[in-house]
Amino acid sequence: MEPRWKDQETGDCAAILSPFLGPATGLEPYKRYAAGARKRGETALVVACTGTGTRSHNVFSGTVAPGIHLPHYYGSISANPLPVGVSPELADGLDHAEHDLGTRLLNRPPDTWFRLTYLRETRSSRPGAARVWPPPGEGELRPILVDGLGAPVAGVWVPAGGSARWFVVPHGTDQRLLVEWLVQHALPAYVPGASSLPRCGPWPIRCATVCCSAPATRWRKRCTTSSWRPAPR
Repeated sequence: MEPRWKDQETGDCAAILSPFLGPATGLEPYKRYAAGARKRGETALVVACTGTGTRSHNVFSGTVAPGIHLPHYYGSISANPLPVGVSPELADGLDHAEHDLGTRLLNRPPDTWFRLTYLRETRSSRPGAARVWPPPGEGELRPILVDGLGAPVAGVWVPAGGSARWFVVPHGTDQRLLVEWLVQHALPAYVPGASSLPRCGPWPIRCATVCCSAPATRWRKRCTTSSWRPAPR
């Protein structure tokens, strides 16, 4: 496994791991990654942590933490911090990789859980309103973990057509957990093209490149696990 850091080439990455609010979809690094995935016919695979940063409060949504901005015209995913003592459980209908991620999160929970809400971009239906172009994209936030009221606290957003998978987990999730899950489960399940690369030795993890959308100096110590071994020359 070869990590790439902020400001390095992303066009040949197999996935993006973003510890702070998801990748900036309007900037060149994400655009290059998405273009590379399309060219190779791969699913765009993103793991994004939500909820970090300054929280705000309003009468309609209550306390809101910074959420995730989705690509193009698909909208965003908001994050509302939940009270202490919330005990999430696995949602129904999960595939193997989703079930494994949910189990890992339950075994090593973050300090705070957030209720996730998919906020779709809308177009006005009022007579005489300007037509929105391009039209808002269609997508779905599928729960992986839910709270006692059935609201998602971890999930995967998938656009219509299934060209991408954005896994949204709480800020404070153990980053080693996410790296291990990406390499051992997510890449084999959702980016099988990575299997065409040579193996990185006798251990059962194939070589691939994961982009980390954070400065290397801030993250390098956190990512020094066996999952981040460099590919052989």
